[in-house]
Amino acid sequence: MRLNMIRSITNQRGAAAMEFALVTPILLLIVFATIEYGWYLTQCLVMSNAVAEGARAAVKAREWTADSHDTEDPIRFANTALTEALWTIKDLNAGHIHIRIIPADEAAPRRISVSLIEVPYRPITGYLGKAMLPETLAATATMAFP
Repeated sequence: MRLNMIRSITNQRGAAAMEFALVTPILLLIVFATIEYGWYLTQCLVMSNAVAEGARAAVKAREWTADSHDTEDPIRFANTALTEALWTIKDLNAGHIHIRIIPADEAAPRRISVSLIEVPYRPITGYLGKAMLPETLAATATMAFP
């Protein structure tokens, strides 16, 4: 009896497979969560840079200068620059883009506001549940003519 107990304690066959089976789900959760959150942060950064690029392009339009005879539409410039800068979102609906010119007042000069609102977030792996990631993303940039 004692010999059988010693053999069962020292028998390590299959222990590595069992440890691997216990650790693998946790390891995969960490790896896929890292990938998914990396993709989420990439989407946020791309959207922030895209709205800033759209506002920057609108400010550069000649419509802002008073002595210009060639008018360029700042809203069209902003929309073009915004859609070109969104390299991760190709199926963007025009209803998600909001561009408006804010007239000058006593507190601030004339400005342009470029926004992306309620853009649906599409996960890259789908491994994490909907409760762990947002369903929509948004970004806004406002610039004034210098």
